[in-house]
Parts: sequence; structure tokens; C-alpha cells
Amino acid sequence: MPDTGQAGALRVTVDQAVGFRANLGLVKVAGVPASVAIEIFPADGQAAPGSSSFTVELSPYAMTQLKDVLARLDPGQGQGPIIRAAVVSPQGAVLAYLSEVDNLTNDASYQEPLRFGY
Repeated sequence: MPDTGQAGALRVTVDQAVGFRANLGLVKVAGVPASVAIEIFPADGQAAPGSSSFTVELSPYAMTQLKDVLARLDPGQGQGPIIRAAVVSPQGAVLAYLSEVDNLTNDASYQEPLRFGY
């Protein structure tokens, strides 16, 4: 993500079915640390209540996967939310991905986010 903040935000939509969980992966691809702001919006686009906005600190070349990231939302808000990841530190390059995992079989599907600003 060469731009920081809103203009460089990565966004991914989730349509979480019953029996699945959504994991958000973040990969730091540069030799400097970065702060990444994560925001989860329900399908209506309004700010979600609770702990749906938070910051992840990444060391140089680090990778983390946030397990069951939609557990931060109220029950019933797992259909159609948007997850936004944006570097908020002065420097940083981050890749993101979403992994939707079947809780019964642990089979996963992979989704890349889109980059756009508004």
C-alpha cells in the first residue's frame, strides 16, 4: 500500500455464512514498522459499535492474522460488512488478505482486497 491513510486504504467485503469465520491477514513488506488502522463497517456503511475500529502494529517484514475478526461485531452483522485497512504511520507498505474458514472442515478461501480512496 504505497499511499497512507484513506487514499491508500485496502477494502474487502465479507458475506460470512453460518459456520464460517473470517480471518484478516496483514503482511508488512518493508523494512520499517507500520501502524495499520482497521475499521469494520456493517452493510449499511455506518460505524459499527464496540471494538470494530482498532490499530495493529507491525514490525518490519512481520505478518499477522487476526482470527475471527467479525466477532468484534454484534451478532447478526456478519452479512456484507466492509473491512478497511490503512497504514496510518508516516511510512509503511502492507499487504492484506481475507481468509474465510469453514469451522467444520477448516477449509479456507482466500480473497484479496481492493485499493481505492473516497
